[in-house]
Amino acid sequence: MRSHLDGIGDLRFDDTTGRYFTSRLHVEAFGGDCEFSLDEFEDEQEADVVRRIRNFCAIDRSVLTDATDALFAYYRDVAHALDFDEEVVPVLTRDQVWSNVVFNRRPHVEFEDGHWYVTSEEECSWEEEHGLQLVFTDGVALTRVGAYDGHLTHRSAWGKGYEIPDGAVYWSPTSEK
Repeated sequence: MRSHLDGIGDLRFDDTTGRYFTSRLHVEAFGGDCEFSLDEFEDEQEADVVRRIRNFCAIDRSVLTDATDALFAYYRDVAHALDFDEEVVPVLTRDQVWSNVVFNRRPHVEFEDGHWYVTSEEECSWEEEHGLQLVFTDGVALTRVGAYDGHLTHRSAWGKGYEIPDGAVYWSPTSEK
C-alpha cells in the first residue's frame, strides 16, 4: 500500500472508496486547495501521476474562461430540455455560467486508453441532478465539459455512431441538430 508520492507528499488510503488521497494542494484555476484522489497505479507510472497533479495545480483561471462557450452550450442544452422553466433552471448569460459553478475540490487522476486525465465533478445551479464534469487531458487542457457521467471523452460517452468534431470541449447528440 502506498503512503507517499515524491514531489506531492503523503497519501492516505480510504477503505470506503478504495482510493488514495493526497493532502490538500493549491489549484490556481479553482481558487483554492484540492484533495486529489487516485486509483492504484503501477510503480513505473508514479512520475506520470505526479506530473499530472503538478500540471493541474499550475493551470490558471484562463483554462476555464477559454471554455466558457462550451460551458454555456451545456447550460443552454439543459435549459432547452427543461423548456427554459425559470423555477428549475436559472436564466443565465454567457458571462454568468462560471459564477454558477461550485468547485468540489476533489479532482481524480486516472489513466484510460493511453492517456492521463484529471476529472472533477462540480455542482452547477442549472443541473442539480447530473452536475458538471470537467475533464483535463494530462491535467493541462480542459477537453470535456458536460453532465457528470464518469466518461473521460465524448466518444466514450456517446459511442462511435456520431460525428464528434475533434477538439469539441462540449458535445451532445443535440449538438448535431
